[in-house]
Amino acid sequence: MATEVVMPQMGESIAEGTLVKWLKAKGDAVKKDETLLLISTDKVEAEVPAPQDGVLLDVAVPEGETVPVGAVLAHVGSLRDFAAKGSGGSEHSEKNQPMDKQASADAKKSEDSSCHPERGEGSPRPSKHGDSRPLRGFAPKGSAGVYPRENGGGNDKEGRSARRDDNRFLSPLVRRIASEHGITEQQLATLPGTGQGGRVTKKDLLAYLQGDVSGRRDAINRVSTVEGDQNPHHVSLDPIGAEGLRPTKGDAVPLSGMRRAIMEHMVLSRRTSAHVTTFFEVDYSAVEGVRGKVKEQFRAQEGVPLTVTAFIAAACSRVLRRHPYLNASLQDDAVVFKRDVHLGVAVAIEEPEPGLVVPVVRHADRVSVRGMAQAIADLARKARTRRLSPNELQAGTFTISNPGALGGVTVTPIINQPQVAILGVGGIQRRPVVVNTGGTEAIGIRSMGMLSLSFDHRLVDGVTADRFMADLKNVLETWSALP
Repeated sequence: MATEVVMPQMGESIAEGTLVKWLKAKGDAVKKDETLLLISTDKVEAEVPAPQDGVLLDVAVPEGETVPVGAVLAHVGSLRDFAAKGSGGSEHSEKNQPMDKQASADAKKSEDSSCHPERGEGSPRPSKHGDSRPLRGFAPKGSAGVYPRENGGGNDKEGRSARRDDNRFLSPLVRRIASEHGITEQQLATLPGTGQGGRVTKKDLLAYLQGDVSGRRDAINRVSTVEGDQNPHHVSLDPIGAEGLRPTKGDAVPLSGMRRAIMEHMVLSRRTSAHVTTFFEVDYSAVEGVRGKVKEQFRAQEGVPLTVTAFIAAACSRVLRRHPYLNASLQDDAVVFKRDVHLGVAVAIEEPEPGLVVPVVRHADRVSVRGMAQAIADLARKARTRRLSPNELQAGTFTISNPGALGGVTVTPIINQPQVAILGVGGIQRRPVVVNTGGTEAIGIRSMGMLSLSFDHRLVDGVTADRFMADLKNVLETWSALP
């Protein structure tokens, strides 16, 4: 039986994706989980695997097209299905068109709801992965699960991808960066690409903008000189100083899709949840003692650092099992208590601009400290190289944000919707504190830091939040197990 290949959900705020390249052609044999195609959004590029063994029966969407999440891209089936299709059975093609129309209608409906959350059209349905319990006498207005489209509903021509004269694909992200910096189609056609099939990637374009493409800049600028004589809006790229083309005071730079999504998601969260933040001071001396014994050996064995964040993430995931109201969500007039703990870890990215993504560690309550350190390092690396898969951006039930790595004392983080709480990790410092040893008070030097919990007071009461934080504090302050 044939199986549909659809545009995956690449994060909860993403409404559409662009098909970058087909790696298989119609009629090719495929294995389950073998990569069929590459897709791209403003946040991430990813591979889409085959859902089963068989043959690629058809290709419903060509390279370069931008389609809504859930749109049918192709079908994978058996040789018998392929033979039937070739002999006139057009079942899949006939089915595909109305499904694509429905997907487009759904995306438009989602976009309308994002712009007008008071309509409640985008309210999420009860999750099949959790237990729903009705809230007596409580029905929150609005749609806590509505997420704006990544491109902010801009001009369709600008949002869609295009090809250059040499038939190399340009992703929406590359085209937008080029447009913002006055890079013309003719210049892009001359720029060598390092992507698959010679495709120009964001790194190629950023390297050019920063003046790091040795030996190639002069040739491209010769083209830009001719272009500039005929184009009154042309922006000269030379000379470029140490700061490259970074905005200076007074510059008006259009919002990127990623920044617009972050902006709208944060505003939506503040409008949706009744934010309250509680703060707890934690003595990390026990954790630092265990970590200090094995961190050098750990790095040599695993190739990643053993960070305090790994201990906090592992402890938090286990404590969440004892506090179900923190690992839940609100949906209409019900509370959905999640059966699994899927921990989101906020990761800062710098290219092509500062931003934030939240990849997810699945079943985090079953992951050891050693496994957590590996998982966090791997997800951070993938996030910064735009190699996260769709599954790594979905289904988070609780989030950790760690601005303390840069020295921040504490933070009041914004809840990652539709979750109901987020943990903020402050910086850790060695300082003198009063300690009680055997009933005697003394001054000792301890590793101290602040933890903050922002929670949704619609569901989580202050005492519930503080019990969770006290439990987490106790686990961290009495830690003794080696990773």
